[in-house]
Formats: sequence, C-alpha cells, structure tokens
Amino acid sequence: MKKNNWLKWFSVIGCLCLVVGLVILAIIKTNHPDDNPEAPDGPNGTLPGASKIYPTVMVDSRLYEWRKGVAISYVQPTDSIYYGEVNHVDGNSPTKDCEFVSVFSVSGQIYIISENDNYVYLRLTTDWLDDVGVYFDLTE
Repeated sequence: MKKNNWLKWFSVIGCLCLVVGLVILAIIKTNHPDDNPEAPDGPNGTLPGASKIYPTVMVDSRLYEWRKGVAISYVQPTDSIYYGEVNHVDGNSPTKDCEFVSVFSVSGQIYIISENDNYVYLRLTTDWLDDVGVYFDLTE
C-alpha cells in the first residue's frame, strides 16, 4: 500500500511541474516570439498590420523589407549615415536606389548603418505615422 501512495503522489507532482513549466514557456514565448527580433538600439513600438503590408526599399542596389513585428524605434542609431530621400513608386518591387514600394504614400529619409549592412533605418512620414524611425531588414 505504501508503494502505491508514493507512486501516486510522485505522478501528481510530476504533472503539476509539467503544467507550471508549460505555462512559463508560453509566457516567455508570448513576450519574446522568434519572429519578433529586437531592433538595434531598442525598439519603442510595433507597427499595427506590419505583417500584411510588406513595404520594400532599395538601398545600394539591395532590397530591404519592413521588419516584421517590432520595427519602430524613436532612437536613431548613432552609427547611421544619411543615404537619400525616399522616392515612393508604384509596383511590386523597387528597381532603383531610394525607391520605396508600399500600399501607402510615404516620404522620408534613408540612413545606412555604417557597421551593419543587414538593415537600414528610415525616418518616415505617412498619413498615419509622423516622422517615425523604422528598421528594414535585408531580404534573403
């Protein structure tokens, strides 16, 4: 009889540990999803609907896409260098440097990051954003 009680309590404790572990994992995953990398210099917000609009910009003959998830940062990188003015164009993809393709009108400036060409920083103004910094990632 004593063996069965010990086995029963061990099973109950094991199940509780499993449930607590899964809850902790779910909380961590919600706060830090894999497809939501932190922007350099600490992002301050996310763009509502960013995963549906996919704006693209060409810089130095390379395509960059609006970072999915956390993208907006009000702190401009200290190692950013002015590259040019945003030239909003219609189409599916930019074909020249500084061209910006999106489903919304936009104006602004493009900055390259001197130590990392995997992303660029844009200061953008639209009818729903006003002079906001946005990170764009190099497409693969």
